[in-house]
Amino acid sequence: MKVLIHLEPIPFRNKTNFIEAHLGAFIEPILRALAEFEIANPLILGISSNVFLCLKSIEMIRRLAKDYQIIPYMLPVYTNKLLSPSFDDSIANYCLDIYSRDEELKTSSDLTKFFDDLFEDFNPDVVLTTSDNRYLMSQCIKKSVPLLSCEFGPLPRSIYPKNRFLNIGGHLNTDLLSSIQKIEKQLKDLTLNKDQINEDFSKFKRKFFDFQKNNPNWKIAEKFFKNYKQQTIAMLCLQPRDWVTWEGALGKSLTPSEIIRRALRKMKSDILVVTFHADKAGDISSQIFSEIWLSDSRLEKLPDSLSHNSSELILPFIDEVLSVSSNTVLTAFLLNKIITPISNSWVSVLANIQNKFPNEIDAWGSRIFTLFNLKYFVEDVFFNNPKNLSNIIKERLNEKKIEITSTIQSQPQTFKYYRSLHLEEIHESIQLILKENESLNDAIRSYGRNALGYLTKKNSLGVELGVAAGYFSESLIRTGRFKQLCSIDLWNDHHDQNEYEKVRGRLHEFGERSRIIRKSFYDALNDFEDQSIDFIYIDGYAHKGKVAIIFQQWQSKLKPGAFVSGHDYCKRFWPENFKSINSLETFADSNGIKFVPGILNNNNEDIIPSFYFKLQIKS
Repeated sequence: MKVLIHLEPIPFRNKTNFIEAHLGAFIEPILRALAEFEIANPLILGISSNVFLCLKSIEMIRRLAKDYQIIPYMLPVYTNKLLSPSFDDSIANYCLDIYSRDEELKTSSDLTKFFDDLFEDFNPDVVLTTSDNRYLMSQCIKKSVPLLSCEFGPLPRSIYPKNRFLNIGGHLNTDLLSSIQKIEKQLKDLTLNKDQINEDFSKFKRKFFDFQKNNPNWKIAEKFFKNYKQQTIAMLCLQPRDWVTWEGALGKSLTPSEIIRRALRKMKSDILVVTFHADKAGDISSQIFSEIWLSDSRLEKLPDSLSHNSSELILPFIDEVLSVSSNTVLTAFLLNKIITPISNSWVSVLANIQNKFPNEIDAWGSRIFTLFNLKYFVEDVFFNNPKNLSNIIKERLNEKKIEITSTIQSQPQTFKYYRSLHLEEIHESIQLILKENESLNDAIRSYGRNALGYLTKKNSLGVELGVAAGYFSESLIRTGRFKQLCSIDLWNDHHDQNEYEKVRGRLHEFGERSRIIRKSFYDALNDFEDQSIDFIYIDGYAHKGKVAIIFQQWQSKLKPGAFVSGHDYCKRFWPENFKSINSLETFADSNGIKFVPGILNNNNEDIIPSFYFKLQIKS
C-alpha cells in the first residue's frame, strides 16, 4: 500500500514542533492501523512536508520498521525529486536540491501545480493528513484517492485537549461543514433521543464556561471587557498569513493589516479586538496597528496576555466572531455567537445557518455537537490499538462506499525495505560491495559518509576534528584502514564531560587504533608532524563557516594526496559553511570537491550531507 503523508510545511507559531507532534499523535497510529489491512505489506510511505519535518519523521519510520516492512520516501515541498532507499543516481542531485534555499509557493496555480506534480510522482493509494488543505482535498477527489484526515478538535481544545477526530474525505470543517445540505444529510442519521442530545449539549456549555473561569487570565479579561458593557464586541481570530494562504482559504495572500481592515468593513459589532493564532513573530507592529486605529477607532488593542492564542478564553465576553478558518468559529457557533466570514470558507456555511434558521440556532448547535462526538470522535483506547483503529477506518470507508486499492505490484523489486542499521552491519555491507568489485561510489551512494574511510590506504593515520559522541570515529575505525584514528574535541560546551566519557567507553575496544585528544583544534596541531596525516574529517563550527580556516591551519600536517573531508555540506542549513567548503576547490586534485549524500540510517547525523576531495600532489 502506498500512503502519501502530507504535513503542512509552514512553521506554524514560529516552530516546527506544532506539526511535529502530529507524527506521534495521529500519523503513526493510523499507519499501524493501515498495516493491518490485508493489502498493506509493505507500506510505501511518502512524507510530503518541509525538509525539517521530513527528517523528523525518520524516528517514526524507525519505530514502524521494527514491526512492518517499510519503504520510505521523502518528498520535501518545493522539489519534485524523490529520495528512496534504492539510492539511485539522482540521490546526489536530490540532496543538493533540498538543501538549497526554498522558493515560496505564492499563488493558487502554484499550489495546484504542486499537488498535481506530487500525485503524479508518487501515485498514492491513500492520503493521510492532519491539515485543512483545499488543494490536497481537490487533488484526492480528482484522482479518486481516499483521504484520511485526523485532527485535534474541532471542538474547543481547552476542554478536549486530547480528542482526536477521524474523517474520510478531509478535515471535518472543510468537508462536513462545506454546505448546509451536507450537514443536514449527516444529521438525518442521528437516532438519539432529542432530550439526551440537549442534555449532553448543555453539559458541554457548562463545562466550557467553567473551564475558562479557571484560566489565570480570566480576571484580566473580565477587567478589560468591563469597559465595553454598553457596546457589542467582535473578535477577529487572525492566523499567520502563510498558513491560511497555503490552506487556500483566502485564494490570495493578504497581510494581517489587510485582513483587519476587511474585518472592520464586514463586522456588525461596535468594536473589534484581535487575537493572533501565533506567537509574537506573527503579530503586526504597533505602528501599523496605530495607523489602522487612526483610520478606524472601532479597533481596540487587547492586553498582551490576551492577544495571543486566547480566543477561547475571550469567547464568553464577545458577541461576534470573524475568521478565515479558525476552529474557534465552530465553538463560537455552538455558543450562539454571531459568525461573520471574511473569506469563502466553511465559516460562511455556519453564518448561512444563522441567517436561514435564526430561531433554531440552539437546535442546530446541539445536533452538530452530537454529530461530531458520535460519528467522528475516536477514543484513545481505540485510536492507540491498531486492530481496533483499522476496523474503524474500514467501517468509515464502507459507509462512504470507498475502497483502498493497492498499486504496489507495479513497484520495481529492487527497492530495499527500510531497517535501522548498526555500524557493524553497515561496514559488512560496504565491504561486500567492494569485494564484488563495485566502485566505492556505489558504497558512498548507499551508505553516505560511512564509506569515506575506505578512500585511504591501509595503515593510514586519520584525524576527526569534532567528535561529539564518537559515532563517526567508531565508523572510521571499523573500515579497517587506520593504523590510528585521532579523535579531537574539547568537550566543553553542549558536548560535555558526560559525552566525553561516552566516547571513551565507545572507543575503548579499539585499543591503540584509537587515540582521544582532548584539546582545541589549534592546540592539537603540535601533536602531529608535518605531512603525516593521510585522512582528515572536519566536523566542527559548521554554523560559523570555519571549515576553510581549519583546513588551512592543518594543511601542513597533511600528506600530499591526503583525503580531506567533512560534515554539514548543506547550503540550506549552513550557507556560510557551504561557501567556505567550496572555496577549497583550488586545493583539490582534478576531480574537485565531491558531494556525499545524506542517508536514512540509525544515526541522525548521517542524514546530513558531507564532502571530500583529494589534496593535490604538487610536482
